[in-house]
Amino acid sequence: MSKKKVVTVTQAEFHENPRKVLADAGDADVCIVDEDGNRKAYMGTVSTTRWDFTPFTREEYDRLVNELQNDPSVRRSSYAQKAMEHPAYRDMVDAGETALPFIFEGLENDTVFHLWSFPAIQAILGEGPEVPDEDRGKIEKMRKIYVQWGKDMGYL
Repeated sequence: MSKKKVVTVTQAEFHENPRKVLADAGDADVCIVDEDGNRKAYMGTVSTTRWDFTPFTREEYDRLVNELQNDPSVRRSSYAQKAMEHPAYRDMVDAGETALPFIFEGLENDTVFHLWSFPAIQAILGEGPEVPDEDRGKIEKMRKIYVQWGKDMGYL
């Protein structure tokens, strides 16, 4: 069995042109690192079919969230990785920044399962808010930190 190809890029490279990074990666996974080489995000293979800049609508977002949150294999799992492997998650990430207002709104209104929202935001932007070590894993505190960061960044 061959080992999965992984393309490593810096946060700056990813943030500058995420569509190009993902398109160049092809069928490889993408590992995003900070300037010191510390892993910040990891994405499995994502589809690049949305890079045609088709507008991402509320209806499409609602459909994808419904699909993701109602999949029994995702609901039974407490791990974000299971959600991140789901086609609906990948479609949302593929939508790029156009999906962010909907994702942040879902977090603000507490209407989405947060374990996939946090990595989706990081996958789209290549960055996220600073979460203090003592708050990591505390979903409600993380939700509030992400919502405030979304407001500060202009997504809410």
